[in-house]
This record gives sequence, C-alpha cells and structure tokens, in this order.
Amino acid sequence: MNIEQICEELSNILQKLEKADITDKNFSFDVDLFDYGYLDSFGVVELLLEIKQVFGLDLSHEDFYQDLRSVRLIGACIVKKVGKSETNA
Repeated sequence: MNIEQICEELSNILQKLEKADITDKNFSFDVDLFDYGYLDSFGVVELLLEIKQVFGLDLSHEDFYQDLRSVRLIGACIVKKVGKSETNA
C-alpha cells in the first residue's frame, strides 16, 4: 500500500466513525484534524482502534497530539511503521 491508498483508507475510516465527511470542502489529507474539529480525545481512541484493526499497528495517543495531526501525517507514519515491520519479518 502506498501513502495515497493509506490516506484514502484513513479518510474512509474517519467517515465510517462519523468524524469527517469527505464531501466537506474543508476536509483534506493535509488539514489539521484537531484544529478543524474532526478529532477529539474520544475520536483518537476510536481511530487508534481502527488503525490497529485495519493496519495491525499500535500507535500511541502521544503520537497523535504531537505529530499526527493530519491524514497525510498519519499515513506517512503508517507507511514508515509497516515498512519497519516488513523488514523485521
């Protein structure tokens, strides 16, 4: 999976969780999910569970609040962590 595919999947997850409407003109892969109100602390927990289920990765709450504030940044983190796990397998 490349980063664009992962970003699409993350957008679908956010829509499924009713955190974002991808038809919203403000929504993009680069928008700050917290500043625009797409994610809050409860939303992060839900998203973390979905990421674990879909991608098999455990990301921390701290990752989100510090670095992972957009779909693209979350996608890049997933690509990086999946790449590491594949090289360690």
